[in-house]
Amino acid sequence: AYVVPGGRHFLGRLRVAKYMAEKKRRNQKITLRDTALKDLLLWKRFLAIAERGLSLNLLTFRNPTHCYRSDSSLHGIGGYCLKTGRAWRWQIPAHLLGRASLNCLEFIGCYICIALAFEEDGVPPQSVLLSQTDSSSAAGWMHKSSFNDTTPLHMNVARALALLLLNNECVAHSTWIAGMVNDIADCLSRDFNLSDEKLTALLSLHVPEQLPETFAISPLPPKIVSGVTSWLEQLPPPKESLSEPTR
Repeated sequence: AYVVPGGRHFLGRLRVAKYMAEKKRRNQKITLRDTALKDLLLWKRFLAIAERGLSLNLLTFRNPTHCYRSDSSLHGIGGYCLKTGRAWRWQIPAHLLGRASLNCLEFIGCYICIALAFEEDGVPPQSVLLSQTDSSSAAGWMHKSSFNDTTPLHMNVARALALLLLNNECVAHSTWIAGMVNDIADCLSRDFNLSDEKLTALLSLHVPEQLPETFAISPLPPKIVSGVTSWLEQLPPPKESLSEPTR
């Protein structure tokens, strides 16, 4: 996991399986859960990469080549790239509201920023992608996680993120930032009552120091929206209705 940082997310379930196997009698068998089998399939790829060798540029701390900020509310997710100014926002469909926790939506926001970069920006190999979020949980999960079968959505996001970085030979880091310097992503995840033009004008008036010169809001590609939607659809609907969104 040190040589292939993406592997940090996929050791906990295997350690549990190993512990359970050691408790059994010698001729008894254990059944691996589907999530552990998926982890083992990923590790086959991780080990193949480790055998070929990894660039030291992916193992040492370097200045980020790309930087992203994201935020989430219970009603939507938004983010932008500080380098390109590319901004996005996604209002969660009504039938999917309340299915995921706020911290998990924050984690999805971090994932979307990176997925969008590979989809549109042509990020070169060995790039360092820095994800900034005002959720300490999401910032930690970007580095390492210990999700189990009770958090399937978290595992889906971690697995998708690991594959993105693996396939594109890049590394992602994360850092927590205070909410007071994350106003743009905050508004992108909440102010769906405003058009893109009105929201841009509002941000230009109130937080010009945070706004990249090339800032522009555009819709997310259907591929990313479809993937996130399918994750949320796998979760049960909430038992209680959500409160009205806070703009």
